[in-house]
Amino acid sequence: TPFPVPVAVMSALTRHLTTLADVPSDEIQIIAAEPMVWPNGGLGCPAEGVAYIEVQVEGTLITLEAGGQTYTYHTGNQNFVLCRDGERVSEGLIP
Repeated sequence: TPFPVPVAVMSALTRHLTTLADVPSDEIQIIAAEPMVWPNGGLGCPAEGVAYIEVQVEGTLITLEAGGQTYTYHTGNQNFVLCRDGERVSEGLIP
């Protein structure tokens, strides 16, 4: 079984992906989730030219599937980042 994803995290990612990919929330599935310790506040997917707090951040690497596509999210510190091929595509907050 995948690492359990907290409800608040999953609902934030589901809302984000529903808007981004224009898929109904009930079609979004967790493919994988694993605990991570990111090297800094960039959560393993830093935006170019941005300085991040240089402390390790505990979070989760979550792969979701929706509409036949997979989406990789990095979470930590009440934030999430949608990462594609090492590039920061989008980001948001986990309320």
